Parts: sequence; C-alpha cells; structure tokens
Amino acid sequence: MDRAAIIAAINLKIGDTDPRIWRIGIANDPAECKRYWTETEKKATFFWSQWEADTLAEAKEVIAHFVNYKGVKDGAPGSVGDAGRVFVYLF
Repeated sequence: MDRAAIIAAINLKIGDTDPRIWRIGIANDPAECKRYWTETEKKATFFWSQWEADTLAEAKEVIAHFVNYKGVKDGAPGSVGDAGRVFVYLF
C-alpha cells in the first residue's frame, strides 16, 4: 500500500479515539514484533492491525505523520531492514 492509503486506513482505525492511546511502528516481521510487544513488554495487542507498505521510505513517512502530528506513540522496538517486506503496525 502507498503512504496515503495506509494513512487513510489508520485514520479509520483510530476513529474518534484519543490518538495518544495508540502505538505505531515498522517491522519486517510483524508476527515477531507483535510477540515482542505481548510477551516482552507485556502490552495488550488485541487491537493490532498491520499494513504492508510499498517501501521503507513510505512506511517511515507514515510513522512520522502519526507521531509528529497526531501524538501516536512511536513503537519501533528494533531495527528494520530495507530488504524484504515492510509493514506498518498499530495497536
């Protein structure tokens, strides 16, 4: 998905809720990332959603948009490589 489509999908997901209750990040392996947040950080991930980004650069733009302009928490726990698939996640 491109940047605009992911932003639109996340806006729908967040809806009228306070953006500060959400956490957003980028992952190459979203299942491993979700496991990290659930098991290591002990965070509730019941409302987890993920979208595959067209590029790492677009994924980073999505994160910057929501962290800088909406107040969503930055949830990137580790490094993300440019190789392979890149996902934006929200919970």
